Amino acid sequence: MMRCVALTSLWMALGIPAIAQEGGDLPVFAVTEVDRIRAAMGTEAKVRGTVADTGKSGAGHNFLNFSDTEFNVFVPSSSVSNFPDGEPADVYRGLEITFTGEIAEYNGKVQIVLTSPDQVTVSGGAPLPQTDPGEEADPAGDMDMLERIDASNKATIVAAAGERVRVRGFVSASNKAATTGANFLKLKDSDFTVVIFGKALASFAGGDPVTIYRDKWIEVAGMIELHRGDTKQPQMVIESPEQIREVPEPKEDPVPAATPQAPSAQPTPPPIPEGPKEVDWRDYFEK
Repeated sequence: MMRCVALTSLWMALGIPAIAQEGGDLPVFAVTEVDRIRAAMGTEAKVRGTVADTGKSGAGHNFLNFSDTEFNVFVPSSSVSNFPDGEPADVYRGLEITFTGEIAEYNGKVQIVLTSPDQVTVSGGAPLPQTDPGEEADPAGDMDMLERIDASNKATIVAAAGERVRVRGFVSASNKAATTGANFLKLKDSDFTVVIFGKALASFAGGDPVTIYRDKWIEVAGMIELHRGDTKQPQMVIESPEQIREVPEPKEDPVPAATPQAPSAQPTPPPIPEGPKEVDWRDYFEK
């Protein structure tokens, strides 16, 4: 309790008031107040907002995202089964929710890690329509609507972990796991890897992706995740052929050719003045 009182006094001194004090214990922030949420780093607080978008990684982690903010809610795969009504990414989308937990930071973004339904208070909204059970979800969504990142832009790719984006690059190396058959496409000048597990390979009618896309420029769309949390191993798990396509090699803007210049006329050098005329003194003596 003393910790909360001290924290509240700090916010007041800094001119950073919380939205409210619910139950007289924890401060409550709006998801858009990132600076105020960040000021509470390492302490427990409540953050309220409407879940605008959700996602799942190949490892089973859930992500709850909000509009106009860098704040998000992360649900580790080990905690997903703790939610009896279904995975948070499925049941919380479209709802206005107050999340309770410790304010943390990951890759420069503030978040709350959700491990239990006790951290969730639904205060409004309605779940957005879910995909029909008989209809397969499109992991890429509308591919052309996603932000595109070049594979060589390593920092931007790592910062986009947990988000759905497009990544473009040249497949400079590829290999196939001997035991599972999983395909791996490595993009040039990048730490980024495209992963296609064995269960998804059957949907690629033209053959294995390692054969189809080797030495080609591609774009992939989906959720970026960090393999085992390593920022040097960003990857995207491909679940369907709709998430990957061949694209033309990007052309660099041509450097305009220099306009040929006409040779400048050289100024005519001034005439060299004649020296003094030599005088033959004998002419004077003969006269």
